[in-house]
Amino acid sequence: MNQLVTDPGLRNWIKACLGLKYVRDGMLPYIQRKCEDVYANNETFTKTIAKLTTYSCSVCCVKDVKPNHSMNNCPAKGQLGGKTKCACTSKKKQLCPNGGACGVMYDRIMDDHVNMTPRWDNSDCQKWYLNGWEQMKCFIDIPGYKDKALISQADVTAFVHICQNNKTLYTIFKSHLGPVRSQRDLPFRRFEFNR
Repeated sequence: MNQLVTDPGLRNWIKACLGLKYVRDGMLPYIQRKCEDVYANNETFTKTIAKLTTYSCSVCCVKDVKPNHSMNNCPAKGQLGGKTKCACTSKKKQLCPNGGACGVMYDRIMDDHVNMTPRWDNSDCQKWYLNGWEQMKCFIDIPGYKDKALISQADVTAFVHICQNNKTLYTIFKSHLGPVRSQRDLPFRRFEFNR
């Protein structure tokens, strides 16, 4: 690389980008396993609460789904100084026709989020019953992941967000997230093209 790239700033930028790629590639199998675990646990829980033998729904929309909890028992009440908004505050929400299963899953995802503020627009609730990745996309803070059907399409930022926002993963990774979070954008902020 020293012969191909002579500018030391560019060389360091390439190394940083490769480092982030290696972090992402290293995290992928672990996050994938955790997605499968979350999926299995959430599916079992949803089937139990909704009294179903199988959970599948292709009609609900997260904007319209009624959570399983009541407004009086809202887990988001008092979170973040009252700024957390929950779908239970709207009377226009509709109960999932599949025994309220999507509302149960809504509650599970919300309860698993450290701040109870999932990013619903990253996910399609009609696919929650298919895989854990569709559920885990709700833990990514920034938009743009709704059309990423496979976890292998995600970047290091998505994995860091999932680890910092999912309660289970946060307890595992909390001491390691700071360095990755502070370094992930560094190559893009520091590099200046010399003309």
